[in-house]
Amino acid sequence: QMPHVVLYTTSVTTTCKLRADITRIKSIIANKGLEYEEVDLVAQPGRRDAMLAASGGHRTLPQLHVDGKYIGDADIIQELEDVRELEAILKGETPVQQE
Repeated sequence: QMPHVVLYTTSVTTTCKLRADITRIKSIIANKGLEYEEVDLVAQPGRRDAMLAASGGHRTLPQLHVDGKYIGDADIIQELEDVRELEAILKGETPVQQE
């Protein structure tokens, strides 16, 4: 049973950094060949509450959640990828560290 991977994004990117972060994270996850759901909060504003509840109020996008648990924003995802831990988390093989 593969975990449910959700990437929260926005189609209204107010900064170049935001656009670049979303593109970079989508490409990192896509390169793993794993299925994930992208939730555009502009198109699906009703999903914001669930995102905020799971992330403890973090609003930064993009945001990665696995099985309803907050993994992190772009910087954290990049860090996990750099230390080669992201794939295991995406596959549900390692417990998510709760802050």
